[in-house]
Amino acid sequence: MKQRFEKTEAWQLSLGTTPGYALDGQRPLPEADFARLYQEEAEAVFAETGVFVTAVMQPARMLYRSEWGCPPEGEFGYALHGVRNPRFTER
Repeated sequence: MKQRFEKTEAWQLSLGTTPGYALDGQRPLPEADFARLYQEEAEAVFAETGVFVTAVMQPARMLYRSEWGCPPEGEFGYALHGVRNPRFTER
């Protein structure tokens, strides 16, 4: 039996991890550090709202025009995405 979940909501977010616009000599933020920061923020949201935003985290490179400051190797960052099906959640 096949089920359809038409009300599933999805989100995605890409974040650069180099502060400011000085991307020369940028270094990637270690995955464990980014995961820890995300967990801390997700816990703060949970404490305030009762909703824990579960996410899938992947290392990423943001690519844009070199004239706008994009380094040849791209800007280091992370891509986050998640889904929520109201059938299985209270909120």
